Amino acid sequence: MNDGKGFLNKRINEAMIIFTILFPIGGIFLTIMIIWGLREQAPSQIPLFVSVICLFFFIPPIILYFYRKKIWLKKHPELQRKNGKSEE
Repeated sequence: MNDGKGFLNKRINEAMIIFTILFPIGGIFLTIMIIWGLREQAPSQIPLFVSVICLFFFIPPIILYFYRKKIWLKKHPELQRKNGKSEE
């Protein structure tokens, strides 16, 4: 049973890492597309849209990153890398 729980914890850790990396990339892509689409029709609305996108696509990954570093890895120390050192 412990092996299944460790497997789940490992997958959750990987999902948090992937979310932290890919979600801001999607936000950058969406920001570029909105600026490109609005540059002629409504240039005064661009700062508003960019601010909303930043709040949605960049703040949650930062919060998740700090949660993972400060709380998740302290609860599950077996998930931390050992900086290339083996435990012999």
